[in-house]
Amino acid sequence: MTNEQELKTYFHFEKNVDFEIELVLLPDSLLKTDKPHLFKPHRTNFYHIFLFEDCQPTHWIDFEALKIKPYSLLFLGKGQVHHFDDLKKYKGYELIFTEEFYNITDYDIEFLRNSTLFNSFLNRHILQLDKQSFGEFFKHVEAIQNEINQPNKFNKQQILKNLVHNLLLFTERKQDEDQPLNIKFLSQDITLVLKFRSLLEQQFRENKSVINYARQLFVTEKRLGVATRNVLGKLPKDMIEERVILESKRFLIRSQYTIKEICFDLGFNEPTYFTKFFKKHEKKTPLAFRSEILQKKD
Repeated sequence: MTNEQELKTYFHFEKNVDFEIELVLLPDSLLKTDKPHLFKPHRTNFYHIFLFEDCQPTHWIDFEALKIKPYSLLFLGKGQVHHFDDLKKYKGYELIFTEEFYNITDYDIEFLRNSTLFNSFLNRHILQLDKQSFGEFFKHVEAIQNEINQPNKFNKQQILKNLVHNLLLFTERKQDEDQPLNIKFLSQDITLVLKFRSLLEQQFRENKSVINYARQLFVTEKRLGVATRNVLGKLPKDMIEERVILESKRFLIRSQYTIKEICFDLGFNEPTYFTKFFKKHEKKTPLAFRSEILQKKD
């Protein structure tokens, strides 16, 4: 099984569009009958920035229900699994863009991949505002929409990318004011955790050993543990197991895969070991989880 097979990925932008960026009004896009996938777990190949106005919907991210509060911003990274709730009580805007649009320089690539806004594990992917502050942030979005509507294409991608970049920078600054990170480990521990997360994304199927990751990062197992505890309040072993559980869930919602197939793909020797591992973390068997999810989708 491949990553492309395990969960449906949607590519919103056509190849012939000038710039892969769009501002969508909510709930208009949810009311269209040609987008039923929005209400089922799926991933996309682009980044999302939601600007929720005076509404309180539930948005599902990696199979967890997130209760939205009025006047908040939500950031979802490329490939992250999510879906809208069936009540469709969304009000606001959704800004979407691809890496290809944003990444003009090598710095841009690193900025997006290392941004705390698009790394939900730091719990900084939501910015809660009041009505007045929300209006100030929306001015950035209006500037983006005005440039999207600009017929003159000279330097348009660069201008749009800079406007999006400014929105991200202002959000990070506001987040730092509201939820300041400990400067003591900001530059060291977070950098180490991000590198560990990057390796984990590539190797979690075959590599479940903390010491193997530590060696690749040229640190001791203890040093890696200190970094993850400082930043996330958990051990590297916890992060590895959580990533395997998440991938398990992504497979289980695709009913064509057997437990045995999922087990071997995730590096388990026997289905019984996988079932015990899953039940230990989720308090239910993989088949029970699948049954619950498929019932919700019907």
